[in-house]
Order: sequence, then C-alpha cells, then structure tokens
Amino acid sequence: MQWKKIELIDNNARQQHVEQKTLLQLKDMDPYVHLNTRFQCTVTITKLAPNQGWYYLACKICNSRSYYKNSAYKCSKDTCPCTEAEDRYKLAFMAADETYELEFVVFDQKAQQLIGKPLQRLQSMYNKFDTPSEISNLIGQSYTFIVKMSAKKSMENDEPSYDVIYIKEQFGRQPNIPVFQKTNSLTAISSSQAVQRNIPLLIPMEPKKIQ
Repeated sequence: MQWKKIELIDNNARQQHVEQKTLLQLKDMDPYVHLNTRFQCTVTITKLAPNQGWYYLACKICNSRSYYKNSAYKCSKDTCPCTEAEDRYKLAFMAADETYELEFVVFDQKAQQLIGKPLQRLQSMYNKFDTPSEISNLIGQSYTFIVKMSAKKSMENDEPSYDVIYIKEQFGRQPNIPVFQKTNSLTAISSSQAVQRNIPLLIPMEPKKIQ
C-alpha cells in the first residue's frame, strides 16, 4: 500500500503528544480510565454507520441534541436552558486498520473538512434521508486521526466509539480495504484473516487544511 502524505493538522495540535494506537488496542481501552485521553490512529474508512444520518438538530449553547416541542426548541440536557437550535454535521462511520474495525464520529468543521462542502450546501442538494455522494465517496479514504473515546456510546455499548478531534494527515484512496467478520464474542480476527475487497474508483475529495 502506497501512502501519499498530506499534512492537515494545525500547529497547536502538532505540539500535543499523543500515543499511536492500533484499533485493536483502542477497542480494549477502559472507558472509565481513558475517557479524556487522546490517541492517534491511522485508518481506512470502510462504511458509513447504519441508521445514523449525517446531521442533527443541535442546541446552540451545548451542542446536545435539541427537540421542537410546544412551538419551541428544547435542549435534551435537563440543565441547559437554551431554546435555540441549528442543524449540525454529525457523521458516523466505521474505519479499520490491519487489526480491527471501530466506529468513529466527526462533527461540524472536521466533518466539513472531510466532505469538502458546508452542511447548508448539501441540505440544498439532498433529502434528509438520502446519503450524499460527497459522503459516500469517503469510503476507501485513509487518514491519521487524533481521537478520544465517546463517553456515552462507549459506556453503553459492547465496543467503544471514538470522536475525531483532529484530522492529522490524509493519505488518499486505497485500492483495497480490510473487511472484518466479528464473532458474537467480539473477538478480533488477526490481520492475516482480514479479507481484502476491491472498491470502485470514486471521485477523490479535495484535501482541506485546518485554518
């Protein structure tokens, strides 16, 4: 596999030391111990997370999910008094390296950086329940991410989910991506058992730099 390195991280993030981890190592992290720890991983996006959508109605103060009720917006967080809301990117996808496959979630400007278009532009082009081609084209792209564990998802589910904090590097589209067949016991298969499947040639995204 040939990597084409494109630097995408800002100077402040570059100065922060984060430990490189495989996805199998990230899978085994204790959410009660490593909840606020940042890690670095290099992955290939394998598929979009099912039934997740690509944006949500967010509270303007705390970014929690907001609801429209009785002619007003209400934040889902009981302690938040905000009554204003706006749509916000929330892109969930599965990504893999040679060791395992996990879920990652990217919000707002980081999602726009991956997709290459602002949310309002996609909303004017696609129905809420459609998957924009600009998003599906991310499948097969490889990146180095700086991530941290998602608190609620990781504590409620069998496997952790990670929020993307920075997009450090982009390596472009890969000709093959690993496919993992997980057992009920969630035991990871080794890299030698990972099946490689070809993916069709898709339109490459334009790399973006963090301002």
